[in-house]
Amino acid sequence: MFNKRFLFFILFLFPILCAAQDDRKKPLSEILDAIGREYNISFNKIDEELIVYRISPPDSKLSLSEKLKYIEKHTRLRIEAVNDKYYSVFNDVGMDKPLCGYLLDKETGQGIENAQISIEGSTTSLASGINGFFSIPVLTPNLISINHLGYEPKIINPQDLYVSDCPKIFLTPIILQLNEVIAERYLTLGITKKEFGELVLKPRKFGLLPGLTEPDVLQTMLQIPGIASIDETVSNISVRGGTHDQNLFLWNGIRIYQTGHFFGLISPFNPLPSTSITIYKNGTSAFYGESVSSTVDITSSTPFAPGFYTAFNADMISASFFTKVNIDTKSDIQVSGRRSYTDGLETPTYKSYRERVFQNTTITDVAQNSDLPVKSDDNFYFYDFSLQYNRQIDSLHTLTVNGIGIHNFLEIKQKTPVAQREVHLIQQNFGASIAFNSDWNLKHKSFVKGNFSWYDVEAENEAIENYQETFQKNRIFTKDLSVGYTFSGSQQFGVAVGYEINETSIINLDRINDPEFSKRSKEVNVTNSGVAEVQFKSKYSDIYTKVGVRVNSYSKTGKIITEPRLSLGKLLNEKFRIEVLGERKSQSMSQIIDLQQDFLGIEKRRWVLANDTETPLQISWQSSVALTYNYKDLLLTIEPFYKKTEGISSNSQGFQNQFEFLDTTGSYTVFGGEFLFQKKIWRFYNWLSYTYNNNEYNFIGYVPPQFRNNYSISNAISAATVYEWNNYKIGIGCKWHTGKVVTEPDGYSIDTENPANSVIEYKHPNSKELNDYFQVNLSFSKNWKIGKSDFSLNGAVTNLLNRQNILNRYYRINKQNNNIESVNIYSIGFTTNLGLKLIL
Repeated sequence: MFNKRFLFFILFLFPILCAAQDDRKKPLSEILDAIGREYNISFNKIDEELIVYRISPPDSKLSLSEKLKYIEKHTRLRIEAVNDKYYSVFNDVGMDKPLCGYLLDKETGQGIENAQISIEGSTTSLASGINGFFSIPVLTPNLISINHLGYEPKIINPQDLYVSDCPKIFLTPIILQLNEVIAERYLTLGITKKEFGELVLKPRKFGLLPGLTEPDVLQTMLQIPGIASIDETVSNISVRGGTHDQNLFLWNGIRIYQTGHFFGLISPFNPLPSTSITIYKNGTSAFYGESVSSTVDITSSTPFAPGFYTAFNADMISASFFTKVNIDTKSDIQVSGRRSYTDGLETPTYKSYRERVFQNTTITDVAQNSDLPVKSDDNFYFYDFSLQYNRQIDSLHTLTVNGIGIHNFLEIKQKTPVAQREVHLIQQNFGASIAFNSDWNLKHKSFVKGNFSWYDVEAENEAIENYQETFQKNRIFTKDLSVGYTFSGSQQFGVAVGYEINETSIINLDRINDPEFSKRSKEVNVTNSGVAEVQFKSKYSDIYTKVGVRVNSYSKTGKIITEPRLSLGKLLNEKFRIEVLGERKSQSMSQIIDLQQDFLGIEKRRWVLANDTETPLQISWQSSVALTYNYKDLLLTIEPFYKKTEGISSNSQGFQNQFEFLDTTGSYTVFGGEFLFQKKIWRFYNWLSYTYNNNEYNFIGYVPPQFRNNYSISNAISAATVYEWNNYKIGIGCKWHTGKVVTEPDGYSIDTENPANSVIEYKHPNSKELNDYFQVNLSFSKNWKIGKSDFSLNGAVTNLLNRQNILNRYYRINKQNNNIESVNIYSIGFTTNLGLKLIL
């Protein structure tokens, strides 16, 4: 009994004694001053080197020498006697930097971003940035607290940071309390699903995805349930049955209109910079507008971090680089670039891509329609670059300046024995942004942002048979200014408000020399938007809600549209949660197709503004319910949804049947469901996704008015298995979906005197499905550590089985044979790619 009471007494008394001992601690400067008075000596010291130290005074019974040794033992200082009366105090680590460190995951060793670092007893607070780095702008003797919703809190002594380098601090993850992260690994490492339904992709942390040698941002999107491309390109992404132009793509606040290199086969975003991509399929934040489908927000802005970082990557299409250099102790500059060498080197990968892109365009048709042999020589290349300047002005304010450029160039020279022609196509997008962010304290934040985006596509074509020259241009210039303020009343409640003004001008130009024709149009729209958003979490974070509203005023149509947004989630237990998402959104811009052979038939779409006549304002409504099970490496999600979009133009849908030249407006309605199964078994990561869509048009001006949507993919399955062991990774996956809907001919009439008047009679629109699409892809990678550098070899095989999938089929009259012929567009064939990456 005595032992138990004694143990209890010790356990009870120990924290009290510790607290008492801590209360005796005093600033080191005061202790040295007291010793100086006691022994009539002076200390030559630098206050900045002493401010971080707060220790218990040495025992008064100790001699002077013993007291000085006591101080040296409890600090990283050295004290040397200059003479009997003067002593020098110096730091033996040469402290010439701020208090800094790296926050790392204790299990994975990866950096932890967005952890909150604060000094107790002060208003100084900051967040960890790239690779988990943080730098405290002031020296302090107070304890430093570190908090992150996904990790156990930690308190460190400032002396632990008072070393010659920036130490590594490991945080322990909270496995079952990640209420803000529904799935930490969604499909692959680097993709997470957050509490309000959005997906966050971080390419630098990506695991392996079959068919890709590098983490292509937009190609990765196509792995996600509900997101598809009916023609394999990232410039024709359909999210829950919508068209590509109904998606909003942002890069550091800049709207990106050109979303593909190689006319859609490659993403235009360099994957080497440390980027974070947020994807909203529903429940979009009210701070995003101008989109009736998904929102893709790409951010490369990161808090300032010291150090030098450089990466190089090269595959069989292009080479790229990224580097970050510190300008001073508070600012850095980041530069990235990529260029293809397709104009100088024809690799097997390039030839496969070229065959896929240029089939059945004016480039190949001229050879097929000419009776004379045609010799063709093409010159194609692309490049992109980005610039970023980060400045930590002080502990409260940061400044970020960004720039981006995307460029594609194609030149075709074709010759016959009697004639020759040249074809040019240029597609480019340039933009810049500036952002000033202020974290006034833990409760108040604000931002001011401005940006512009300039997009241009030009095509010049010479007809080899009659010397007719055509020139087409589509140009956009967008200017945008926004301000916002956020108030966080507590960890459970927050309010955000904002205002945005956007001006967009679009120029379209068509010119022909024979017969002489020229048409130029310019449209301008100014949109004023007000935003309000409220977030609420219950005390135990088992209920979370985000309710927002966006009000848009469009100058060109004179309409005011109110857009409510909702995200509601409930944690049922540690395994199950349910989400309810809803939104109303509007859009004033869209892409239309006047003629299938516009812009050489490669980039046939042109942007236009809503005018409330032939091009109305688009408005969508969407709702969904998601149930998620996540426990012990098993993830299951099921999400039924309903979506309706009104105000669509028929010439934005790419009809190639009886409605191709009949312009009208209408709507589409889609309801469906998305399912994901993901399970880790030993070193194998496995996933299976299934998507069902029932997608139908309603065009009042057509007969019949209701029929299946051109972008309807009724059933789609994606599956993959990735094996990871040490520095080896290999993954194999497959994609299957029902074929594209087409309209079959029912007959035709030939006008031999005027072939242009010949017509094809069609059956019920979109009543036929092509054969099912099926593709198997493979990827592998091997990493090496060479000194302080990382080297990796990456390989990929697309369409491993070399299956000839038909992506599209349309019909036309063969004027030479006076009959109907079908034209098939085929998927990419067996394609290999090999990449090398070096990180310094």
